[in-house]
Amino acid sequence: MKNANWLALTSPLLFFIAACSSGGVSGSSGSGGSSSTTTTTATTTSGSGSVAAACVAPSLCPDIHYADSCTYGSGSGGATSEYGADDVTAAECLLTKMRAHEVGTVNVTHEAGLIACGMDGSYTEMHLVGLGDGTISYQNRLTGPAVMTTVSMPVRLALKSKAFFDDCLAATDPGDKVRCVLAMTEADLAPGEECPTFWP
Repeated sequence: MKNANWLALTSPLLFFIAACSSGGVSGSSGSGGSSSTTTTTATTTSGSGSVAAACVAPSLCPDIHYADSCTYGSGSGGATSEYGADDVTAAECLLTKMRAHEVGTVNVTHEAGLIACGMDGSYTEMHLVGLGDGTISYQNRLTGPAVMTTVSMPVRLALKSKAFFDDCLAATDPGDKVRCVLAMTEADLAPGEECPTFWP
């Protein structure tokens, strides 16, 4: 699966968010104005014990929260980002652990509106599982007051090279370290088993 849009080229994980919200999953809307949830079913065969153990491994780092006021660009420059000092520390932790191909889970919340550059209050929760071999299992859930909640199927993605993580960790702008979290995978699906769905 190749990403061919601006979002995908800058942040591969956002490509899977965009695919989820633009037809990558199917479903029906609820009634009475309440939001409905659509979940795609992932087929996960019983694979190696290492993958099964990784899927239930403890958290590697604290959760990360990252907000964009204009993910798609405003035409007058880049996006404005918001994050806390704890999020930068957690991002450094995650980048270090993924560079070393460690096993464990991390949750990331990316708050970025799909309408009017963040004005709709939508956000994406991401569940990442380091599988210990240079790949991760990845799943996201897009939700918010102006969108129908959708849950993607889990996929397996290859991490970028150690040089990428070295550059990210050496960045002088703390925001670059947080943004690296969304760009740390290759754009193609990786072969092999992924974790079972994290969200029901």
